[in-house]
Amino acid sequence: MAPPPRYSELKEDSSSSSSLLSEEGTAYDGHVINPTRRQWTANTRWIIILFTSLISTNIFTMLITSKAVQSNHKAAFIPPYGIPPFFNDVSLQLKPQQIYAPLYDRDHSLYRKHDSPETEVAWRELTQLDSGLLLLPKEQAAQVGIDPKKHAYWNNPEKGLVGHPVRLEATHQLHCLNLLRRYSYFHYNYTSEYDAEPLKQVPFHYRRIHVDHCVDYLRNRLMCLSDMGLIPYFWLGDEGDVVGDMSRTFTCRNYESVRQFVKAKAEPADGRAKPKPGDYVLYDYI
Repeated sequence: MAPPPRYSELKEDSSSSSSLLSEEGTAYDGHVINPTRRQWTANTRWIIILFTSLISTNIFTMLITSKAVQSNHKAAFIPPYGIPPFFNDVSLQLKPQQIYAPLYDRDHSLYRKHDSPETEVAWRELTQLDSGLLLLPKEQAAQVGIDPKKHAYWNNPEKGLVGHPVRLEATHQLHCLNLLRRYSYFHYNYTSEYDAEPLKQVPFHYRRIHVDHCVDYLRNRLMCLSDMGLIPYFWLGDEGDVVGDMSRTFTCRNYESVRQFVKAKAEPADGRAKPKPGDYVLYDYI
């Protein structure tokens, strides 16, 4: 029978085993696990998670930024609630358009003439004020912010008057500009002569209020649009004076398509439709 091993031999064998394990890994359930490999696997997992998170965050940021940019881009041309299907027949495509509006009337514009009945007719045709109001279908009202509890609804199918009466911003703004032009160019009697028929019955006090409304309305609208286009200058003479270049290119809609739509679709507000009991009614201008 061989003698038992001495302590020094046991210690030596233990050291050899520990050394072997430290080089090859840790014994677990009959398998050898390399701690270096285990650490690398954990690091790789975290690197993948971090990399995936960064990509996801960047994609999310790009989507949000893109949406914000698109929203800001559309703000000047499209109402915040969008354009209802009612206007599908109108050509609303944006396109670059050069606008020439010099200080002197070099192109003899019909819209700039003074004391001209032809000019008055041209402006009234441009604004379509005499055409009346458009009738927006009830099912499209919520999309454009119409409150059915307050806003008028015409319900006279016998005369073809069914829908919420509305007026386009584009024609309203041109109407305001026309009113300012007329009351700036002409004396009161001449201006009144060319008023639309319903306006001829309005007292002068309300006419003055109307002009004030137009000035303030256009002021707010121009501030709202905040057109960021630039006007360059030409040298004017040899002494350092300059004059603005009034022939610039803008991104525009086809207003003629809008005008023709209003002309074809509008209905006169002549009392053929009246409020029913319980409707929200005002008794003075707002």
